[in-house]
Amino acid sequence: MKSFKEVREELQQQSGSGLTDLPCRWCGKLASVGSLNAYGARCFRCYESFCGEQQSYTDTGNKNDSPTAWAEALKRREENGEHLSTVKQAMWRAALRHS
Repeated sequence: MKSFKEVREELQQQSGSGLTDLPCRWCGKLASVGSLNAYGARCFRCYESFCGEQQSYTDTGNKNDSPTAWAEALKRREENGEHLSTVKQAMWRAALRHS
């Protein structure tokens, strides 16, 4: 799949002038550059569809329970098999070690 920049440059070369419309990355229909910028390279119809989808959220802990809830949540995520970056691993371990 071509990047948004590659598609823009290709269309610009074909038209020979500045572009006001580009294809949506999801459906391919032309949309204004302004709306594509505002809606994450989506046309408004695709953006509405995206917003209507159920989003999954990761466990970040309840900040009202304790100041280290975020670290405990990361620890649980790692224990459940999720791959965490070395920075996240080091941070949650340090937070729990110093609490």
